Amino acid sequence: MSHLSEILLINPPSIKEKTENIQPIPYGLLSIKLYLEQKYFQADILNFSSVTNWEKISKKLQNVQQYKIIGITCYTRQRFSVLELCKLCKKLSPTSKIVLGGPHVSFLDETYLLAYSDIVDFIIRGEGEVPFHQLVSVIINGENTLDQIDGLSYHSDGRIIRNEVSCKIAEMDTFPIVTYSLDDLRELNKSQSIVFHFDGEANELIAPIMASRGCNGACSFCCNKAFWGEQRYFSRDKLLAQVEHYYSLGIRLFDIYDDNFPNNKDFLKAFCTEIIKKRLDIGWWCSSRIDALDEDIIPLMKKAGCFLISFGLESGSQIILDNLNKKLNLSDHMHVFEWVKASDIDLRVTISIGHCGESHNTITETITALKHIKPNQVATYLLKVYPGTPLYDIFCKQGCIEDKYWLDYEKNIVPFFTYEHSIEDLQAYQDMIVDSLRQNISSSCHDELDSVELKLLWKDSLQ
Repeated sequence: MSHLSEILLINPPSIKEKTENIQPIPYGLLSIKLYLEQKYFQADILNFSSVTNWEKISKKLQNVQQYKIIGITCYTRQRFSVLELCKLCKKLSPTSKIVLGGPHVSFLDETYLLAYSDIVDFIIRGEGEVPFHQLVSVIINGENTLDQIDGLSYHSDGRIIRNEVSCKIAEMDTFPIVTYSLDDLRELNKSQSIVFHFDGEANELIAPIMASRGCNGACSFCCNKAFWGEQRYFSRDKLLAQVEHYYSLGIRLFDIYDDNFPNNKDFLKAFCTEIIKKRLDIGWWCSSRIDALDEDIIPLMKKAGCFLISFGLESGSQIILDNLNKKLNLSDHMHVFEWVKASDIDLRVTISIGHCGESHNTITETITALKHIKPNQVATYLLKVYPGTPLYDIFCKQGCIEDKYWLDYEKNIVPFFTYEHSIEDLQAYQDMIVDSLRQNISSSCHDELDSVELKLLWKDSLQ
């Protein structure tokens, strides 16, 4: 391994966009760094998540000329800052190859390569560890050729080449264990959502852990499956290694990042059993589909430290659930909420407002469902449109958006899905839900994209 790294990975700032949440180094970026080290390549990381001006970034990039490859993560909400960062890196080091990755550019690779051919050399679509390593091998060691790199998009003789994405790696333990430094965790714990969810433990650090990648669902508003593929789990030992690493540092609270952590019931049972066996005194919360849980597993989760489960309910209307391709019958699973409450685990549900077919009646059905469920927390979101989602395809076909939207600095960071309703309609629907819960609200939190998070204390059990 060279003592002087030729590879730089950057977590971009959010200078050009309005955002209140501090973003730590993405899990994927850390995984790429560690994967490269397994392959005997050294990579440096710069974290600009909390940097607020370009002068400071320029100073931190004063030695950027040493790097042959600069990899930058690009999420939709940071895309303008990413482009400014690319311009700055090319200005300071014209010969460096700039590689973008992440969900936003994975689905808009041709758009960005065409518009920014002078500052973006390569885009990696989807899972990044293996193709980034292959690209490093080509550029630094001259091994193989670009056309052999999985999911790579690039310029060649005036054309844009898009290599096929092969099957995802099923054996997740191929990838390294990713953990954050204490400094990174301190930054993460300043984010608005963390402060709101864990305000009772404000003086304790919360660590993110991940058990899997991908999703077996295909909800219309989500690009998870398109980006990652089917859900694939790390081994139980890999997950426990993450927990035990943080535990040795004195951390006792964990946020499990998976969209549907309990999907693999055997894995979940094995994980909970080991936590109990090892007598790890921890608290953790996770997200789940309501059809992923059995009655017997929930008490085991509680015993292993689970204190909150977040369900992507999205709507209390079966019409809406069918339209967003949720593939479940809500009435068949309402008992799951009772099972969770019976085990003294807090309930959180998320509601997305504005799907196809949304109306006063469907919102009323959602309100009725919430009053029946009586969750401890409710998060309401005005439905947003992201590249790579079936919803985006609908928006494009209706002429409501086109790919160049994302290049316009004057546009909203993310558009709301306003094909059937105006933004005023969506806000009115959200107000209906919030007003119906008002007498039970103990605290609330709003973000920059009109999302409202509520903590509830139900005062009347007969509601």
